[in-house]
Order: sequence, then C-alpha cells, then structure tokens
Amino acid sequence: GGLQLLSETSADIFISTFKDDIDTTNIKQEIVHFSSYVMQLNLPIISPQNIYIYVHENNLKEVFPNVYISLRLYLTLPVSNCEAERTNSKLELIENTRRTSLHQEKLNSLVRLSAEREITNALDFSDLIQKFSELKSRKKPLS
Repeated sequence: GGLQLLSETSADIFISTFKDDIDTTNIKQEIVHFSSYVMQLNLPIISPQNIYIYVHENNLKEVFPNVYISLRLYLTLPVSNCEAERTNSKLELIENTRRTSLHQEKLNSLVRLSAEREITNALDFSDLIQKFSELKSRKKPLS
C-alpha cells in the first residue's frame, strides 16, 4: 500500500493527461524526484491531501512547482457523481417494485430516507415502535 516510486512511464501518462495545465519542460524529472523525496519522509499517512499540506507548509512550492500545481488540480477535480447515481438507482428500484401500490408522497419519503441513510441509520425507532404497538387500531395516525 501507500505511494510507490513513480516510474517515467507513469510520469509520461500524467504529462499527456495534464499537458495544458502544467509546464511540461521538466515535469518528468520533477515527478520522479518528488516521489523519491516523499518515500524518504516516512509520513504516517501518504495521501494526496497530506502531501499537498506538507509541500505547502514546508515551502516546497518553489522546489516542486509542477507537483504542487498537479496536487492542487487533483484535489480540486469534481467529485464523481456516483452517490447521485446510487440514489437514482434506489429511486428506480423503489419505483419499479412499489409504484403501483404507493402514493407519490410515500414514494418520495422512501427515496429521501434512502438518500439520507446516514441520518436514518442513526435514528432510534424504539419509541415509535412502542407507540405503534400500543395503538388499538393500526389505521390511526401516529402523533
């Protein structure tokens, strides 16, 4: 695990991907030297964010300017929309299986619960279950 020493081939791939955003003159050597430098640091956790912070706090922006720009580019790239796709997949699943028997309001509530599952998982439903079980008629609204 962790960061491995970057090869010149990896540097070439990086250069071709970001050639419009960085100075390509000395970037290959800079990437190879920087990766070797980082490996010698023995940082507890090697992540792009930690490396960026280290470079910034130790004034290495002038020593490795293209690496600094590259890290900044990487850390500001838009996040993938996987979470939104996952939520939409849940919506399709719920719609396909329950659409005919559920009102739109209930469907929207289920989608919201699915999308906000971190909050939902943290809720304690024991009081609600207790109230529901105490009702004589299950058709009564919960208060």
